[in-house]
Amino acid sequence: MPKFLQWVTERIPPIMQYPDCCVVAIEYRGQVYGVPEALGLPRQMVQGLRIEGELAGRLCIAYTEEHDFLDEESALLGDIARRVNGYLENQRLLSQTQARVRREQTLREITARVRNSTDPDVVMRTLVQELGGVLDRPTFVRLGSAEELSEPKAPQSRGDQQGAGG
Repeated sequence: MPKFLQWVTERIPPIMQYPDCCVVAIEYRGQVYGVPEALGLPRQMVQGLRIEGELAGRLCIAYTEEHDFLDEESALLGDIARRVNGYLENQRLLSQTQARVRREQTLREITARVRNSTDPDVVMRTLVQELGGVLDRPTFVRLGSAEELSEPKAPQSRGDQQGAGG
């Protein structure tokens, strides 16, 4: 996406009325592409960039010299901004789709591992380990009867954990 935004900023000046003094910047999610100076010049046109209806950045076309913008240039800015918005929205949707595909693939892999075992302990351990991997969190399995699991487990002393004579 950064290459595309930079590419856009480079293509606009040649099509403006005064290309030699035209600078363009795209500010998107805290990053600036193109010529940052464009964002602070007094002679500028600005169009917001939106993702899911939320303002995510802006496209700024500016002149470094005293020139007025033509109505056609203003219309051009609106058209370019719509196209950039479309591209950004498509990239967002693509990213969401790829994440969904990865989740579904992970679920299929977990399901296949669980199906290969008939031992409930192994099934539970596999599910918890895989869930921990997906969530990137440590996970644990504590197996026992309902009575054993409902009673608080007494903490072991260090000596008990190391064994006798340890």
